[in-house]
Amino acid sequence: MYWDGLFSQNPPIRDFMREFPDADTKPDEIWLIQINPQRREHEPEAIADILNRRGELAGNLSLHQEIDFLGEINGLLPYLPKERYKYIEVRKIEMLRELDAASKMDRRPSFIREMFAYGEGQTEGFLEGVS
Repeated sequence: MYWDGLFSQNPPIRDFMREFPDADTKPDEIWLIQINPQRREHEPEAIADILNRRGELAGNLSLHQEIDFLGEINGLLPYLPKERYKYIEVRKIEMLRELDAASKMDRRPSFIREMFAYGEGQTEGFLEGVS
């Protein structure tokens, strides 16, 4: 069986970092796109919405465990070998648009174009804050 990593590492930051054993090959920043909202305006009431929210929370839990891992390494830098470790900034783009459970299966070209446009708008704001 194959799983998408939601309950283990999502995204697999620790595995990604192992690919760069030396500090000079590690990235200065990691950019994440968080597609599951951290909070919702309205409490889910329908069964499908409750299950969807449960999945969102599970995804966010593993995401934040991975981010916290990097934060711990960053905090331990004074005690770690400088040739293997360096400070890595984590930057995040959050999905601020609320979508329902059915949106995960929506393959309409118009919806996909709408999501691309939304993502491009979020990216522009993100990039302005980075520079």
